[in-house]
Amino acid sequence: MTLAVTLIMLLIYFGGLAFCIFSNPMPKSNFEEYAVGGRSFGWPFITMTIIGTWYPGSLLIGWAQMGHDMGVSVMYLGFYTLGGLFVFLLMAGRLWKLGVKYDLKTMGQFFQLRYKSRPLRVFGGASVLLIEFPWVITELLAAGYAMQVMTQGRLPFNVGMALICFFFLLYIMFAGTRAVIIADFYQGWMFMIGGIVLFVTAIFFFWDSPADMFGQVRNLGEELLTIPGPDTYWGEAPGGLFWTSLIMMGILGGYMWPSLFSRIFAAGSTKDLKASLRITPFMAPVFTVLVFAVAIGSSSQTAFGQDDTAYALVEMISAMGPVAMGIIACIILAGALSMMDSMISAWAIVFSNDVVTPFKPEISPKTQVTMARVIAVIIGVSGLLIAMTDLPTIVQILTRVYQAIVQVFPAVFLGLFWKRGNKIGAWASIIVGYGLVIYFAWTQPDYVPFLDGMQGGLLAVGIAAVVYIICGLIFKPDPGVDKLFEDMKLPDDQIVREEMPPLH
Repeated sequence: MTLAVTLIMLLIYFGGLAFCIFSNPMPKSNFEEYAVGGRSFGWPFITMTIIGTWYPGSLLIGWAQMGHDMGVSVMYLGFYTLGGLFVFLLMAGRLWKLGVKYDLKTMGQFFQLRYKSRPLRVFGGASVLLIEFPWVITELLAAGYAMQVMTQGRLPFNVGMALICFFFLLYIMFAGTRAVIIADFYQGWMFMIGGIVLFVTAIFFFWDSPADMFGQVRNLGEELLTIPGPDTYWGEAPGGLFWTSLIMMGILGGYMWPSLFSRIFAAGSTKDLKASLRITPFMAPVFTVLVFAVAIGSSSQTAFGQDDTAYALVEMISAMGPVAMGIIACIILAGALSMMDSMISAWAIVFSNDVVTPFKPEISPKTQVTMARVIAVIIGVSGLLIAMTDLPTIVQILTRVYQAIVQVFPAVFLGLFWKRGNKIGAWASIIVGYGLVIYFAWTQPDYVPFLDGMQGGLLAVGIAAVVYIICGLIFKPDPGVDKLFEDMKLPDDQIVREEMPPLH
């Protein structure tokens, strides 16, 4: 009976998703449509694609394990979610106007426009792609686990991952970013509404009230309800600044990921971008707090997660019955698919647009679309093959790659607000930041003991920002920067498309 219920839910989930996607083909077969959906999406779609890309399926596995083992310290994700949205609010409107004016689709194109450097476009595009790649591996693992839950272990883990990989590659090739945003809209609501209802129900299913839940957790140890929590991070004591640095890294780096950066260009207007922020800052924290509260509470339910605490939350929810089991598995699938499709489509677009096209400017838009589709398949299959091997803990992988992606923050964010920022500063800040991250990754991969547990990446981006500012004070601004800053002040209806200025 349980298997029949979960399989029916699985069919409904994939059937509804497939219908939404494949009933909305691209209206025009050109690269702008494939890359940014024709810049036509309203605020409901932008809201859900941000949420869908932001929250991974591994949230209910890797981060839930942190909540189970380390208590309220896992709430750092909620703090940096709000901080990241503030950064998004500050930069999104300016980026969108430049995108419409100069047909920008990627961060690399922004680098070329702002700093008049084609090599920086290529380097920036290639480097952020490589840095973000581990996410697709972790989400394939999460999706494979969800498929096992839905089929009660009858479907082999690797087969489940392969089916998921085939499905999202199929719709990415079908309609690119349009398919991804429609899929994220469908799955985002499922993720949010289904998750909120499920976890509120779980609190009153296993405990008398939230107070009872936290009271039982406190009986296990008061450190689970204090910051920084148990004096351990997978067997090590990181120090007081570790959790603070995780929050700051998330705030600064959250919208530097290509998959989230490109969502700005898909919006229909700056009003849509701002309207999306009327809902996201409320829905996202409520969902985050509920998930992690129940994850923390799962530590008091000792019957679950005995083999591996990463699965304690899912095992506990599954004990509520087949419907709850199906819902949490669908939530994991929705989170994993929303993140993977956004990332792989963005990487394929970045590679085609920023790594190949600068050297082959004569490539037609149709060829660019074909190239992006082929690259998406190559990246997806590569991630699948790697996911089938043994890997370190999910959260450890991702906290490390965050230390690298955040190093482009000075060149992106400061470049939008400070005219004196220049090509030399952008190059120097990124190279210095990456160099320090590589050094710390080699010597102190998770945190720096002599800095009271601060992540090396936070120190690196601070130094990179100083380098960027010093270069801006010493060297002249790049040519044409005054016009770009005037363009960023234009009302939406006064923006007229222009070719990107030639390089000097």
